[in-house]
Amino acid sequence: MIKAILCMFVSLTAAVALADSTSICDRGSVVPFILEAVGARDCSSVSSDKLAMLQSLVISNKSLPSISRNAFAGMKGLRSLILDCNQISAIAPGAFSDLESLMVLKLNQNALTELAPNTFVGLRSLESLDLSFNHLSGLSVNSLSGLVSLVDLNLSNNELTQVLPGSLGALGSLRKLNLSSNHLVEIQSLSLSGPRALVVLILENNQIANLIDGMLSDSVSLQVLNLRGNKIKKLSSGLFYGAYALTTVILDDNKIEDLQKNVFADLVSLTELDLYQNPIKEISRSYLGLNDSTFVGGVTARP
Repeated sequence: MIKAILCMFVSLTAAVALADSTSICDRGSVVPFILEAVGARDCSSVSSDKLAMLQSLVISNKSLPSISRNAFAGMKGLRSLILDCNQISAIAPGAFSDLESLMVLKLNQNALTELAPNTFVGLRSLESLDLSFNHLSGLSVNSLSGLVSLVDLNLSNNELTQVLPGSLGALGSLRKLNLSSNHLVEIQSLSLSGPRALVVLILENNQIANLIDGMLSDSVSLQVLNLRGNKIKKLSSGLFYGAYALTTVILDDNKIEDLQKNVFADLVSLTELDLYQNPIKEISRSYLGLNDSTFVGGVTARP
């Protein structure tokens, strides 16, 4: 009887080990890099404890084509995941769902064209996400859902043509947003609603020609606004409504020739205004509502 029970126990243990082995081996193209990270020669020598204790995983320049749903299952202690410089064109929804401790995720320089809804579900601790140098053309309302702790989001050097209202709505902790070098033509008034903690907004090197009044009305914490290298011709008096914390506004290399009266009057904290390489060459501080202490670059600033 005891021998029979012992045999059953051994069989059960072997079955569990086999199940663990199968789950490790069944993770697509990331398998050899996981084995290397945990110091294992084959799948059978990787325990669930080893996976849970792994804190950093770097898979760069390895030509990864995609990320499967179970690629990182069980890696609950992972804090940094670097997947840059690959050929990733697809990420299965829920692929990161077990990474509850992850703080840094780098997916830059890949081949992503879209982000499926709930791609980042489970990443409640993530603070930094780099998606630069991909081919993203748009963001759906749920593309970035679940990223409640995200502080820094880099979407530069993609092919975004617009930021849909609500697509950033879940990013309540976001402090820095980089949208430079895309194909944006305008920022809608509700596009930035949601990330009320935003401090730095980088929109340089896009195709933005029109700035809509009130587009920054929810950006109550915004301090730095970079619009260098666009096609802006006019700044209207209601543009900066609500963005009272702004200290730096960068408008170099645009086509600005019309600044409406009191356009900067609400920016009581403004310390730097850059207008280099624009058609306008002279301004009046009093007419535009500029403080005497604000540095103005690129034009002659009369009282």
